Amino acid sequence: MKSADLLPFDSRLLPVAFCLLISAFCLPAIAHEPLSERIVKLSEQIKKDPNNPNLYLKRGELHRLSRDWQAAQDDYDRAQKLNPQLTEVEFCRGRMWLEAGNPEWAKNALDRFLKLNPDRYDALLMRARAFEKMKDFRASTADYTRAIGLVPRAKPDHYIERARVQVAAGLMDEALQGLDEAILKLDQVVTLQLEAIEIELKRGNWDAALARLDKIAARSERKETLLARRGEILMKAGRKDEARHAFTAALVSIELLPPRLRQTKAMGDLEEKVQARLR
Repeated sequence: MKSADLLPFDSRLLPVAFCLLISAFCLPAIAHEPLSERIVKLSEQIKKDPNNPNLYLKRGELHRLSRDWQAAQDDYDRAQKLNPQLTEVEFCRGRMWLEAGNPEWAKNALDRFLKLNPDRYDALLMRARAFEKMKDFRASTADYTRAIGLVPRAKPDHYIERARVQVAAGLMDEALQGLDEAILKLDQVVTLQLEAIEIELKRGNWDAALARLDKIAARSERKETLLARRGEILMKAGRKDEARHAFTAALVSIELLPPRLRQTKAMGDLEEKVQARLR
């Protein structure tokens, strides 16, 4: 590995407009070619235009996708040497180190990038994941929260990722509050409620978990999986008679399915699991 990425970043450098990144990395004509062929073609372009930093940056990204970390780092170094104002290099370095399993170096690169581009939500999300791997869950939570506030259209996964690091940090109340806000904002996304159910179960709040499950069931045409899940929760709560009733209802729901649905492997596995619970 090179040591160039460990040098302090010059804070006087101005960030490059994000549109330059888009134009630099878009390769529609060769998007479906093998990475090795794309690298060869870019290398030929570099021979003709050896002082073009964007070409090195693009090739570095292809090396990253190929998981050739050293080749990617070499190209990033060259791109930054040719144009010290190309701050996207630090973003690419951060992503590379995170994928390479070195969250500390990823965090360092992203620190340098975010110093000049503090509102780049994609970099904040990436650094949040680096902090998570470093087990700095509170710092991860802070970056997730800031990124969610900046992203034009936050996805359920963003809220779920934040909730999981909040739980790891012992912030269960905050995790549930964030999920509930997302549920209202995104109109009752099932995956968000399911994540909240898992947190309620960790806290032993059986009735709260069941209430959330009922909200999902009220909006679902298919009930068999939710009834089986209800039975599992009731078993954990020690309410065996209620659990038996839920599992029985799940079996009835499965039996009423059309043959094309009932005969799938997933439904067969569910039916077998429910029958085992009843036994």
